[in-house]
Amino acid sequence: MICGESTHECARVTLELAITQDEDKPYMLLWGRRDKMCMMPDGARKVDAIYGWSREILESQISATLRDAKPLVVPENCKRVPQRTPSDAATRGGRVG
Repeated sequence: MICGESTHECARVTLELAITQDEDKPYMLLWGRRDKMCMMPDGARKVDAIYGWSREILESQISATLRDAKPLVVPENCKRVPQRTPSDAATRGGRVG
């Protein structure tokens, strides 16, 4: 989310941030103006910070944000089914093949 001088006054930005937080999606706040004071949107958490636009900062923060995000839930019908081995059938008393 790009922050500017009046970000804290914008109801739509506040709503967008609230939706992002409600859905537990990762986000990061970026300093939108080099020569101006930028404000976090209302609803920003106490642990949130605004980050500058250098390549190194963006790469590290995006990596950290993605790493800390919740893992995706894989539906049961999309999970891999372990292949049976001959020893599996023998331990269950079944036939191989």
